[in-house]
Amino acid sequence: MAMIAPWYYLGYIIPHLYTDMDAYQFYRIAPEGMALVTAQLNLRDRTLHAVEDELPVLREWIDLLRRLGKVNRIAISGVPLAAALGRERTLALLGKASALTDLPCDTDIEAHIRALKHLGASRIALAAKWSSTFNQ
Repeated sequence: MAMIAPWYYLGYIIPHLYTDMDAYQFYRIAPEGMALVTAQLNLRDRTLHAVEDELPVLREWIDLLRRLGKVNRIAISGVPLAAALGRERTLALLGKASALTDLPCDTDIEAHIRALKHLGASRIALAAKWSSTFNQ
């Protein structure tokens, strides 16, 4: 029997104005019947100032995904936002988003951390293209 409508909707907020590889990669690995619902930010660079400028838009997109009424989870994509805000502020933002939407909300990085902990990883090596300041 052919699936007519998705059984799961992932709300995905992307730090740039377009989506190409995000959607392509998602549909290559997601189980059949999952849908990617994207909203885009316009993060002009990786600085804290640029990220803070986009926070009102981020909050607007979180609320939009909530109002759609069909999104099962919200993920905020990309390293720049989480790295610029730092973990404490990122976790606070995710907590507020989850309280507002009554949905699980996370970032790529936080999802990776939880997955590594679930798998029992206690030490990992970091290889990144970002500057050492950005990696902190």
